[in-house]
Amino acid sequence: MLKHSLHHDKRHWKVNDVFDIAALTVALPYCDVVCTDKGMRHHIDKTGIAQRLQTSVIDNLHDLPALIDSD
Repeated sequence: MLKHSLHHDKRHWKVNDVFDIAALTVALPYCDVVCTDKGMRHHIDKTGIAQRLQTSVIDNLHDLPALIDSD
């Protein structure tokens, strides 16, 4: 679904997008928290993948302590 969302995006892909897709498809199902850039977080939020997998996705490491403290 993440790749599908990126294919429908109007911008041109960068090499890092391919690496991000590969890393996120492994991390999202197995990690409780994933930190990524704002662009990838937008696509993750748009597809609802994180909610279905019960994974918290952040795009700023400063948000991590509050997320950890809430558990």
